[in-house]
Amino acid sequence: MTELPKNIAFEEFIQSDLFTFYIGEEKKQFIVHSKAVAATSPYFDRLVNGGLSEAQSRTAEIEDVDPETFIRFMEYAYRRNYTTPLWTRDPTATAENGQKDSSACMTPSHGLELMMSDEEPVGPTFQAMPITTNWDSGGWNSNAAPSAFGTIPSTRNLKKHNNNQMGSRVAFNQRQYMHPTHNASSLLHMQFDTHPNTSPTQNFAPVFLAHARLYTLADMHMVKPLKDLALYKLHRTLVGFELYPERLGDVVEIARYAYEHGEDRSEDGKIDALRDMVVNYVACEVKVLGKHTEFRNLMDGGGEFAGDFWDIVSQELF
Repeated sequence: MTELPKNIAFEEFIQSDLFTFYIGEEKKQFIVHSKAVAATSPYFDRLVNGGLSEAQSRTAEIEDVDPETFIRFMEYAYRRNYTTPLWTRDPTATAENGQKDSSACMTPSHGLELMMSDEEPVGPTFQAMPITTNWDSGGWNSNAAPSAFGTIPSTRNLKKHNNNQMGSRVAFNQRQYMHPTHNASSLLHMQFDTHPNTSPTQNFAPVFLAHARLYTLADMHMVKPLKDLALYKLHRTLVGFELYPERLGDVVEIARYAYEHGEDRSEDGKIDALRDMVVNYVACEVKVLGKHTEFRNLMDGGGEFAGDFWDIVSQELF
């Protein structure tokens, strides 16, 4: 297997030549830096730098990937992470109390609107702490008028002076110039983190499927770290998922996708990681999901899902 270069500087990414992808049935055009995509996997390295015709023309077509999934893949290529997919509004569902869902007027931005608010944050503020020193041409001067930074004790008391110097250094070291909820790092974490659903009207099928499709792309093109990342995010989303009766179909949809697109059992009996995650989640929630019509239809179809599901449930029964 081709070894990929390690620790490529971002400067090398953005100064590399451009490579054009035509994605999906509509052949949507994406122009990217060649080294960014080549560094993701041996497959893409050969595509961009090998002896194939694509490397010569600096173009490639990928029909079995939709543009939205490819955008997430390219975000990963540049940033080694990807933005959390968004849920959509289900107009047929209602909030638990039967009243209008209070989040219906909000864009599903997972709290980013709070991060961008002009309002002052609730809780402790973080401000730069001033150094309490005063200095004139004669050295430390306790009698001089206080400056903008305050005053210090007289140099006649050396011990007290040294203690205050230490205190000033501690204060300097503890300065904060950005509020933790307003800085770029926090915004990125909010952007990349998974988030739980909070209402029956939030359709999470697009969220599940976005992670799963990215896993499929990574699996097909040998992008192992992205496979792990997509599985991790899907798992965290399922862990935090409130299984409202209106949202049972979201889980059935991800189960159907996993068994229509994932790999069948290998000859040694090993199950595909995506299928394994989904079928185990379904088994954990079978008392609720088992009442759903679409779940029963999925079971009636037989195939790999029914077999894997029965393997898990039978271990609990016998």
